[in-house]
Amino acid sequence: MLAITIPASETVFNAAAEPPTTDEQWVSVERAALALAESGNLLLIPGRAVDEGEWSRFSHMLIDTAAQAYAASQAKDIEGVSEAGNAIYEACEGCHKKYLPQPAAP
Repeated sequence: MLAITIPASETVFNAAAEPPTTDEQWVSVERAALALAESGNLLLIPGRAVDEGEWSRFSHMLIDTAAQAYAASQAKDIEGVSEAGNAIYEACEGCHKKYLPQPAAP
């Protein structure tokens, strides 16, 4: 998560807040979206996958929504990138609510 998923998602999310203006910036968003989709694949590898239910569903949601961000970034469609970013956020938040260890109550 720290090496691939978070930095890649931040690039996609930040593009919606500060839209790319150059071809190079758009390529950065494309690459981040691809890395994000691949991180979803990494989450499905046996030994990493927690279960074949919700974990798998959230991982596939990440792959699909990152693919949408990739297609939108290729089209230089900032609205599409923003919508895909929102869907990526929902996939991540749903997974985190179920699987991210919560700090113990004081």
